[in-house]
Amino acid sequence: MELTDKEKKAFKAVVDNALWGMGGDEPKDLFEDNYSWFSLWTISEAGFSKHEASGLMSSLDKKGLVYEADTPDWAMTDPEGIDEAQKLFEAGWK
Repeated sequence: MELTDKEKKAFKAVVDNALWGMGGDEPKDLFEDNYSWFSLWTISEAGFSKHEASGLMSSLDKKGLVYEADTPDWAMTDPEGIDEAQKLFEAGWK
């Protein structure tokens, strides 16, 4: 899957937040406990404005990596999002 640099940075913020929350070491750990809830704030904290973060969430949603679980909470998709996160992790998030 092709992601822009901004999408990768935003998605990494989501993954890092999830791994911190569940105590995992790499994205595939989320298969055991998909503790990937996040909000606009998670992506904004990665250096994006609220407007940019909103657009990135929409873009990642269209690519099937995240979904709006319960307003205002979002989560990574399982297995699509977790699989893509693992591929990016193994590639060094380049």
